[in-house]
Amino acid sequence: MIRPSTTTPPPLLALPPELHLQISTFLPYPDALSLKHTSRHFYNLVDTGVRLKVTWLLDRKTLRLDCPKRKCVLKTDEAFCSSREIRGFMERRRWHQECKGGVCTVVEGQSCEGRRIWRRGVMHDLRSAMGRVVMALWTDTSVAMLCWLMGLTLAVLGLWMKV
Repeated sequence: MIRPSTTTPPPLLALPPELHLQISTFLPYPDALSLKHTSRHFYNLVDTGVRLKVTWLLDRKTLRLDCPKRKCVLKTDEAFCSSREIRGFMERRRWHQECKGGVCTVVEGQSCEGRRIWRRGVMHDLRSAMGRVVMALWTDTSVAMLCWLMGLTLAVLGLWMKV
């Protein structure tokens, strides 16, 4: 008989369904929705009803995060998530863009300094900085001439390959 290691936790699906249900009741709406769409088992088990949606919106209000300015349709997950505002909240939450001062609003009691670099805005800033470096190099005439010659060579090769 193979005994499982005592240091590694059991996989989530190896736990009994009662624990799955208990765990799902502690999840905020976006996490419960994600868990619900991982498998048929969780789709039938996880409740993402009106109460959970309203609780999530009230929690956002108490954390002084943005709340919807328009009326939300709470009937189904699809109707609720089809709102542009709600999709924006979930996207910002996914990338930890609402975390301020090292305090994480996604994982309670955690710091998200290591995760903030992957935010979309930071990556956009990195791309624009790289663009500025390329433009600075492009203004140098020797590099510009080299790039022009390489482009010309590639264009000639492209024409030659088509013939």
